[in-house]
Amino acid sequence: MHPTGREVARIEDVSNVPVAPSALRRDDDLIRDFCGSVISLDDFLSGSPDVRRKTVYLCGDISRISGHKLDAAARVFVVRELSHGYDEQAHQPWQLVGLGRVPIRVHGVGVYYRRFFGSDHFGRIRAEHAFQSLTESTKPGTAHRTGIYLTPVTRDGDELHFRLLRCSTNLSGPTDNFSATDSQIVAALNREAAAIFSGHAPLNHVLAQIYHNTRADAERKQSKARISAHADKTKDMPVNGIMAFCTFYDRLDRLGPLPGDPFDHGLNGVSGLTRLHFRLKAPAESPALPQRFTLTLYPDSVFFMPLSTNRLYTHEIRPSTLDAESLPIRLGYVVRCSSAEAVHKNGHTFLKRDGKLTKLEPPTPEGMNELSIGSARTPCRPIATSSRSCAHRRGSRTWGRGGRGLSWSGSARRVTCLSYAPPPDTAPRHNVSGRCTSGWPGRFRNVRGWLPASTTHSSRFTRTPTRPWAAIPTRPSIWRTSHSSLFSPATSIPRSTRRGSWSSHRRNPALRNSRFR
Repeated sequence: MHPTGREVARIEDVSNVPVAPSALRRDDDLIRDFCGSVISLDDFLSGSPDVRRKTVYLCGDISRISGHKLDAAARVFVVRELSHGYDEQAHQPWQLVGLGRVPIRVHGVGVYYRRFFGSDHFGRIRAEHAFQSLTESTKPGTAHRTGIYLTPVTRDGDELHFRLLRCSTNLSGPTDNFSATDSQIVAALNREAAAIFSGHAPLNHVLAQIYHNTRADAERKQSKARISAHADKTKDMPVNGIMAFCTFYDRLDRLGPLPGDPFDHGLNGVSGLTRLHFRLKAPAESPALPQRFTLTLYPDSVFFMPLSTNRLYTHEIRPSTLDAESLPIRLGYVVRCSSAEAVHKNGHTFLKRDGKLTKLEPPTPEGMNELSIGSARTPCRPIATSSRSCAHRRGSRTWGRGGRGLSWSGSARRVTCLSYAPPPDTAPRHNVSGRCTSGWPGRFRNVRGWLPASTTHSSRFTRTPTRPWAAIPTRPSIWRTSHSSLFSPATSIPRSTRRGSWSSHRRNPALRNSRFR
């Protein structure tokens, strides 16, 4: 059970049954790491194993297996590389699959399918969406990748309903509705999740990012897309949520197959694929889990991970050591669960929680001042998150770029969306295909609100003698630029608050040079 008393998603071993010869069970790493309960072929033929509503993977001599033994199974797969005697006509509707379609347990923390999808998903996804430039958190400059946030947008009369995402990626454009390819991918992932998890929430939204590499030339060095170690932002996810890390590549023809691994691609014995490095946050608190492990992100693969385990790890995306000009282009397609829902109606966007709607509004000087300084007259305390600009640039209809925060309360007096609350003239429109073409409904970026005083929040809040809580912006130079009329050193952050409270940010030049010193 979760500490809150709610069940978390758990990897289920009994729903998948591989049937394999005894010799294969002893010698094959695939069978040893299989996510399921292995049965020997002889035991299967001589007995009556329970395969009701289970997924069965067949290996060995398929001609020996009678079809009536598998009538109650939910699905039957024949593993091509580990079987023989398969007759497509005689063994209908059994499906022939490759080794990559077999679920592999990864240290007990997740399940990996090394080739789950068919080919050319990269091209289809890229053709169906306009990928946007982006920035990372409060870092200056554009990242070496483009991305888009995708969620099903459903219409109920005059209302549009959609899911919200919390992450540190600041996209430059609106959210898009699921395309036909997105719907097929997410539906397939949900079907597979039902076979390997118990008590899990359904997957319902996507953050897709294309990682670009720049080769060296006479004027600049090469650059590779990478993401340093970080923890996922998961406060928008239910406790029993799961995540699916899907990987697609373009221009793989630059690489060749590597000996010893049928799924890897590289040059001169060096892999050209991206790796995902996981590291345990607190090893002493979880001694049974591996402190670190690495996944090679194979083409058309998917790695499932429950939220309960994901929260224990940070992960880092590292490109290959090969030159940038030799690397393929990777599309990271992360599918997640979201329990945060929004409703757009009458030109306004509302946060839906516990059956109630809380209106999201642009910031005002009074609200910004109240949220930033706090108030001793209320039992609530302000929630602060880093942000970039929340100024409404009328010419481009852009309401700023998002940051890292997502906090709200159903009983709040007010919730203010700092970087996007669509004005009436930018209400979402849908074309005949049902895709969102303008305005929101979008990423839920930089929400500031009120939470009960008992709510635990981040260390960005520091007690002071003069005020119960003072919000410390992560990057004061941005606040100075965007809100010079709203903030001043004397009224925003007392000196007693500043002293000793920015140890994790002192290396940031923006802090050293800002007027908040």
